[in-house]
Amino acid sequence: MKYKFVMSIVSHGHYDFIASNESLKQISKMSDVKIIIKDNLGQSELYHFCKENQITYLKSKVCKGFGENNNEIHRYLIDNNIIQSNGWILLVNPDVFIELDYFKMLTSYLADTANHFYTPNLFKLKNYEEYENSLRHFPKLRDIINLLLMKPVNKHYQKDSLEDGAIIDWASGSFLCIRSAKFESIGGFDERFYMYFEDVDLCHRLKQVDIDLRFLKSINAVHTGQYENRKLFSKHFYWYLYSLLLFLFFKRKI
Repeated sequence: MKYKFVMSIVSHGHYDFIASNESLKQISKMSDVKIIIKDNLGQSELYHFCKENQITYLKSKVCKGFGENNNEIHRYLIDNNIIQSNGWILLVNPDVFIELDYFKMLTSYLADTANHFYTPNLFKLKNYEEYENSLRHFPKLRDIINLLLMKPVNKHYQKDSLEDGAIIDWASGSFLCIRSAKFESIGGFDERFYMYFEDVDLCHRLKQVDIDLRFLKSINAVHTGQYENRKLFSKHFYWYLYSLLLFLFFKRKI
C-alpha cells in the first residue's frame, strides 16, 4: 500500500518520549498515514512498542546524524514503494507532541494545497501559552559573534505578526512537512551536517529552487527540546559551531 503521509521519526534513546505519546498511537491507526521510527541506539523496548502499534521499526547499525537517518528513511520509502508520488514526508522529532485533531487538520490542509513545504506552530508546553522560537532568518557571517556572547545566533520571527501561510526563511527540523518528490529533487539532507543546521541548509537549498517554506500558524504542536548547544564548550556547542561555519562558508549550491 502507498501512503499519502509518512511520519519520519529518528530516536536517539527516546523510547520514554515515544511510548508516552498517546497521540502517536492514535495517529498510527489512521488509514492514510504511515509512521516509521528509526532507532539510532537499538532499544529493544522501542522495537516492541512499534510492533504493538503497527509502526515500522528500522534500526541503525551505527550511530548516525539526524540528516543521514532521515535520508535513509526516505530511501526506504522509495525503494519499498511506500509513499505516493505526490505524498508528504513529515519530519518529526521524537520529543514532539501533536494532538490528533491538530494532526487531522494538518493532513487535510496538506492534501488540498498546491504548495510543497510547511511547518506548524511549535510551542514549549501543552497549554500553548509560550511559543517556541522555531522560525528564524538565515544566519549571516556577523551572527557568529552572537554565539560567542551566548545569544541566539540569528533573529527569530515574531509569530504574532505573521499571517497563516506566511513565507519564512527556515524553521526548526523538529517538525517539517515536505513533498517526497521535492525532498528527493534536492538530494534530501546534506549529510555533512551531523547535528544542527541540517534543517537550515535544507530550507536554504529548497528556497534556491523556488520552494518556499510556509508557516501554518493555526496548527499547533509542542516541542520539549533540550537546547544542549547553549552550553559553552560542550560537545553540542562544538557541533553547533562546526555546522554554523559549514553553512556559512561551504554550503552547497543547487
